[in-house]
Amino acid sequence: MLVVFHISSDIPIRLTNGTSLRDGNRRFANTSGRVEVSINNQWGTICGTSYWDDEDATVLCRMLNHTSGRALRYGQFGAGSGPIWIAYLRCQGDEDSIFHCPMAFN
Repeated sequence: MLVVFHISSDIPIRLTNGTSLRDGNRRFANTSGRVEVSINNQWGTICGTSYWDDEDATVLCRMLNHTSGRALRYGQFGAGSGPIWIAYLRCQGDEDSIFHCPMAFN
C-alpha cells in the first residue's frame, strides 16, 4: 500500500559513509553516501530495500545544493544502524524536496 505524505522540508537529511569535497583540511560538503533522515531526533535510513533511482537522487542532491544526482545501488555505503524510516520513494525528478514525492513511512 502506498501512503502519500507531503511533510515539512526542514527535516534534517544527511549523507553518511561516503565521500566529501575537501580543500586541504577543510571539508565542504558530502558528495556521496547513504541517505539518512532524522525523525523525532533519531537518525534512520531512507529507502531500505526499495528501488532508489536517479530521479530520487537528483531531488535529494538538489536539496543538498548540488545540481544533480545519480543513484548507486546494492548497499554501496553499508547498512544503517537506525530504523528504515522511508521504505518507498518515487520522485519524478523536478520536485523541490524528497518530501514532496510520493513515499511510504515504514
